[in-house]
Amino acid sequence: MISPSDLSTQIGTEIGSSAWKTIAQERIDCFAKATDDFQFVHVDRERAVRETPFGGTIAHGFLTLSMISAFAEEAIALPPNLKAVVLIAVDQAKFISPVKSGSQIRGVFRLDRATFLARDKILMKLHCVIEVKDEPKLAMSCDLSWMLVLEDRSSAEIDAPPVSNQPLTSVQDELRSSV
Repeated sequence: MISPSDLSTQIGTEIGSSAWKTIAQERIDCFAKATDDFQFVHVDRERAVRETPFGGTIAHGFLTLSMISAFAEEAIALPPNLKAVVLIAVDQAKFISPVKSGSQIRGVFRLDRATFLARDKILMKLHCVIEVKDEPKLAMSCDLSWMLVLEDRSSAEIDAPPVSNQPLTSVQDELRSSV
């Protein structure tokens, strides 16, 4: 469980990993329909076998990226007084290797920074990697900025001082520039 009062001890550490999730062709096809991205490498197995080095279809990079929220919800035990999580930014997204249809992937999360913006708001910066089961290379990596909105209640836990590896004004400037 991420406790606001313990954030400083968790900076730089892995705070969770999700279970493996299979990326079936049906999910890839649904994503293609939702985004109008019908490039053959994603939806035409026979042609992908013939014309690509992947041996079949692969997931869209943005499909892999879109799985991060579900992985994070599963992997990270958030405080019980949480009202909302707002994704502020995705930075440094790198698509390292393809996710083949039928592969299993999971998200692994490291807390890089946490700062109280107010008694009821915490800005968290996480580093996320997407692993592919039984593959030596990662599928992708990125940095995420989230704002956690907590119930506004008086407690020593919520009144904790800012926790950060950079000054609060710098984090606020970063937040303003990314919105």
